Amino acid sequence: MAATDQVIALLTRIAEGVDTQNELLSGILNRKKETEVKPPEAHEDASKAYRTFTAEYIEVGFEKGKKTFRVFGAPFTKFGVRVWPEHLHKIGMAESLDLGQHAFTSDVKAELNDNNQPQKIVGLASS
Repeated sequence: MAATDQVIALLTRIAEGVDTQNELLSGILNRKKETEVKPPEAHEDASKAYRTFTAEYIEVGFEKGKKTFRVFGAPFTKFGVRVWPEHLHKIGMAESLDLGQHAFTSDVKAELNDNNQPQKIVGLASS
C-alpha cells in the first residue's frame, strides 16, 4: 500500500511540474507576441518599421559630455534602446533624471533601422 501512495505522490508532483512548465511556456509565447514587429499605423511614416516591447527600466548615462538615456527590457536587456532627449517627454520622462537606473515599466515603441534592429525609442506603444 505504501508503494501505491508513493507512486500517486510522484505522479502528482509530475503533473504539477507539467502545469508549471505550461504556464512558463504560455508566458514566453505571450511575450513573443508582444514584441513582434507591427506594421506602422496610418499616421506614422509608412517607410519606417516599429517594434513594441515592455520596458523594465531606464538608464541615464554620460557620453561625450552629454546625458544619454537607454530603455532596457526583453529582448533588449544587454544594450537597451536609445531614447533621444527630444523623445523623453513622449514616454513620460524628463531630461533632469539623475545618472543611474530608474524604474520604468511601460510598453514602448522603437523605430527600426534598415536591418530591423531598434534605432531609437519614439514613444509609448499606445501612441
